[in-house]
Amino acid sequence: MKSCICLVALLIPLCGAVDLFASIDEAAALFGYDTGLPLEAEEVFVLERDGVRLTEISFDSPRGGRVTGYLVRPPGDGPFPAVVFGHWVRGTRREFLPEAMLYGRSGAVCVLIDFPFSRPDPWRRQIRNLGNPESDYETYLQSIIDLRRAVDLIASMPEVDAGRIAYIGHDFGAQCGAILAAVEDRIGAAVLMAGAPTQGDLWPESDDPRVPEFIKRIPGELRQTYIRTLKPLDSIRFVPHAAPTALFFQFSRFEDLFTEESLTAYAEAASEPKRVEWYETDHTMNDVFAVVDRARWLEEQIGLGPVIPILTERMGRSR
Repeated sequence: MKSCICLVALLIPLCGAVDLFASIDEAAALFGYDTGLPLEAEEVFVLERDGVRLTEISFDSPRGGRVTGYLVRPPGDGPFPAVVFGHWVRGTRREFLPEAMLYGRSGAVCVLIDFPFSRPDPWRRQIRNLGNPESDYETYLQSIIDLRRAVDLIASMPEVDAGRIAYIGHDFGAQCGAILAAVEDRIGAAVLMAGAPTQGDLWPESDDPRVPEFIKRIPGELRQTYIRTLKPLDSIRFVPHAAPTALFFQFSRFEDLFTEESLTAYAEAASEPKRVEWYETDHTMNDVFAVVDRARWLEEQIGLGPVIPILTERMGRSR
């Protein structure tokens, strides 16, 4: 577990009660689970391309139901580094599939899970339940615990070097990743793409003209209750305690959900080592330079094989 460092006013409201967590270790207990439970993992072959094997994967969630996702395996026996991916709130496991296949060719095992709100019934949970914030709170908890379970899965694979595991998350996946980096010792490096510093940043700081209309339809007290209930899981509360995990913040200059000031403060609050880059794109982070930068960073952090030669070869074949 990460070192005991005081968290400022880390209040966790559960069932109407308010408990004070004095250290990151105590906060991490919230995301604990029985590590002795069997994964009961199942795989179904999807395709093989350039020696990289893609399968559908599912395994038991400690919070109930099955976690669905993809598993990407490179050719060879390893030992390989590994990357866990977390998609954005409007996405699924498919968001990072092209990147994961690229990493597979670069010699990395990749796991891409569906968060609970993207899974098929009967394992699906809802998200953005403004009238029932406790439900969203539980969805966040399950999402982070399921990511830890995904780390269990890849760390148990004989071809994986369990000392070289990284995480990449976008939007909701980045918010979960900020917590994961603080509570999961096995994550050595984490890329956080366009993640919200706080739940409160998701509404009042947006310059999207549709947001004021959306806010008007939500009673003020309902909105404040939602923000207050999820406040203990704000990313900015956890990034100061990520060390020794290395962090790479990727932000957009044309962000339509948060202000540049709030994102700058978010990055400044994070522990070292860290890197911060800004891109000329919007919240979708659809920027080829962002892809290249995080691949090169992972080359340094976990020994991912060079990606640029693979991209160059692929571009040559596309002509």
